[in-house]
Amino acid sequence: RKPAAAKDAAAKEKETKDKDTGDKEDAFDFLCESIDALVREDKDIIWGSMVKQTMKRKRPEFNESYFGFASFSELLEEAAEKDIIHIKKDARSGTYVVTGFGENRL
Repeated sequence: RKPAAAKDAAAKEKETKDKDTGDKEDAFDFLCESIDALVREDKDIIWGSMVKQTMKRKRPEFNESYFGFASFSELLEEAAEKDIIHIKKDARSGTYVVTGFGENRL
């Protein structure tokens, strides 16, 4: 059994963790907004790296880890799993290309 002080410390740590991470829906919304900007620029191929650059240009403080993602690819993968966007891996480079929006687009 944990002493009361240890329980309090664990509760505080969880609370701090919750405050230190952003809402994933906010990240997905910003992702869609950034992809829209690239579509408006008539980009033929929307590389994942271009999307990240656009996000960093719009919000220099943007960091996917704030939203709980280990990498930008992980953010793209989860957005694709939730059918927010469609992605495919480029055969040559192995990097993601955004091919469109999904049914659950934000």
